[in-house]
Amino acid sequence: MKKLSIIAILVLMTASAVSAHDGSIGIYTSKLATDCDGDVPPFTPYDVYIMYFRSTSGPDGITAAEFRVEISAPATILISQTTWNPSILTNGSITTGVAVTFQGVTCYGPGQELIYLATLQLMDIAGTPAGWTVRILGDPRSSTGTGLNVAICDEFKTMAPVLGGWFVGEEGGCNIGAESRTWGAVKSLYNQ
Repeated sequence: MKKLSIIAILVLMTASAVSAHDGSIGIYTSKLATDCDGDVPPFTPYDVYIMYFRSTSGPDGITAAEFRVEISAPATILISQTTWNPSILTNGSITTGVAVTFQGVTCYGPGQELIYLATLQLMDIAGTPAGWTVRILGDPRSSTGTGLNVAICDEFKTMAPVLGGWFVGEEGGCNIGAESRTWGAVKSLYNQ
């Protein structure tokens, strides 16, 4: 009985940790955040967009974010250019860990479901086989949680954990889902 109780407590703790987030940072084919996959032709620049998506429990606007980008085929898929939202000041590198802060406003994007962070220009320099990924992960320099956070619009700029999304280098490789984008991202974890 004691063993069963411990297992039940661990399951509840895990379930609450998974649901305890305030949105997600994902990589999409447009600023509308409706698709997260595509066929990337070799030797041709291909733009993808890093967007913050506010879930139903997410903050109404943010002041900052911290994350990094990881490419599953770093020898053949390159980030040839990163263009940041003009309101953003950055600290760090997109591939090793970056902190971004919105300048000139106390709260960026209130009332918006999607907040544009950056455009990555990807380049396939070798005809990489389909199915490679570009993922949003935590900034290892962070002192908060996993390093995948946004700062909410309170006086302390409190960091809130978010989920990380991904882009798949193959049309049909990523499912946004028919429901909320956050739940679609979670559900598609099990489809890979």
